[in-house]
Amino acid sequence: MAGEDVERLSTVFLAKDGRPVRVEGTTNLRRVGGRPAATRSIFTDVSHVHAARRKVEEHEAKLRALFESSDHMFWTVDQRIALTSFNRGYADMIERLHGSRPEVNAAHEEPRKLFASPEYHAFWEAKYAEAFSGRPIRFETELHGANGRFVSNEIFLSPVFDVDGSVKEVFGVGHEITEQKLAERIVREQAARLTAIFENSANMMVWTLDNAFRITSLNDHFRDSSHEAFGYTPLVGDAFLDHMLERLASKARRMVRAHYEAAMQGRPQQFEVELLDNSGDSRWVENFLNPIKVDGEVREISCLAYGITEKKLAERQLRESLNEKEVLLKEVHHRVKNNLQVISSILNLQTAYVGEDKRMLDLLHESQDRIRSMSFIHESLYQTKNFSSVDLASYIERLTRNLVMSYSVSGKVALETDLERVELTLDQAIPCGLILNELISNALKHGFPDGRAGSIHIGLRCTDDLVRIELADDGVGMPEDLDPDTQGSLGLQLVHTLIDQLDATLDRPNGPGVRYFLTFERIK
Repeated sequence: MAGEDVERLSTVFLAKDGRPVRVEGTTNLRRVGGRPAATRSIFTDVSHVHAARRKVEEHEAKLRALFESSDHMFWTVDQRIALTSFNRGYADMIERLHGSRPEVNAAHEEPRKLFASPEYHAFWEAKYAEAFSGRPIRFETELHGANGRFVSNEIFLSPVFDVDGSVKEVFGVGHEITEQKLAERIVREQAARLTAIFENSANMMVWTLDNAFRITSLNDHFRDSSHEAFGYTPLVGDAFLDHMLERLASKARRMVRAHYEAAMQGRPQQFEVELLDNSGDSRWVENFLNPIKVDGEVREISCLAYGITEKKLAERQLRESLNEKEVLLKEVHHRVKNNLQVISSILNLQTAYVGEDKRMLDLLHESQDRIRSMSFIHESLYQTKNFSSVDLASYIERLTRNLVMSYSVSGKVALETDLERVELTLDQAIPCGLILNELISNALKHGFPDGRAGSIHIGLRCTDDLVRIELADDGVGMPEDLDPDTQGSLGLQLVHTLIDQLDATLDRPNGPGVRYFLTFERIK
């Protein structure tokens, strides 16, 4: 009895070149009397089919990996607006926003799961309706998550068409733009502030210039002020510098252009400029120029200016008033000095009426010197513009020369001075001058008797507002039995009174000749 067994096989053969060939087919086994009698096999080369299937599987694996690992959100919904697929990024965002993870709704008979407020789902239903109409759409969402923090996403919805042209699903792609939106919000707020400052500066003119000095922006006050004063209404694109230079005196044009060129080279500038308005009157403006750098390169300059005409007029009036007062004050000091000289002349005339009374003549002579020392101070004041202080060094030079001539010791007694410039107020200069007058007069009168030659040294220093005057001579010195505190002359008594007035100290160290150190604090 004969029969056949049929079996399907899938195996791999080796081609002549050693390449594996995958085949599929059938094998027929013919039996006769229950024993195998013959076989017949038919195989088909399916290598290309397997290769294509492997590529599809690999591609699907890549898409699945991309779908799940991407930071973007991917999802699909059907016409019920029920989720049919989504990736991890979408699930994480839904949980972050609404506190629960989404689920795929595969059961068509069950209603889709709602995970947010009715208002939220109504918003999305309207967006999905547009996408199901066959039109791709893009929009942004702004929400606060379950933790109350602001979250913004950019969304793209694309229709997925069936073979018959109908939309069977909508594919959604989204990514978070929270940081970008927050940055944009900050920029908008800053821009709003700057715009408010730029436009609402009541008395500040603001404008910007490009590297050709053309106007790139300006505020209303700058435009209105220019029109009111000069009949020129500046506009964006105008050659500003040319218009402004026309309003300047020719000698100032080069200086002003140099300021703008320096600002364009990266150096901030501040300067005042005088312009002539339509009536030919002066309009003073203070300007501030600052470079605007982009990537380290100066692209524009910002210009701020405000009118200072009233300030300039007030300064001019103040200078004129001060000049008048200076003239008057000079006249006062000049008159005081002349009056003191008149008194000195009267005392000089008085000497003719005292006969040979040496004591009286000395008193008159000493009084003349004291009056002359005060007149030198007033003479110094009206010969300078500074009425608040006296140059003590210059005063000492004049005083000592006059006293040497007064006591007729010129050529016999040498003067050595080492004087640092020190400014003293009038209240300190007068007592200090009188003290020096008495001490120098005593040295000239008593230190070099009988025509004796010698020298007087005067030094002046000021350190940390402490004035130190040294007066020394190499004369005969004071008698050993003389106590100047109790037996001194009227001049020395006057010195002690003036020292108290000056709040000073006077030291007289022992040694040859006479040496004094006068020290006091300078009043600024």
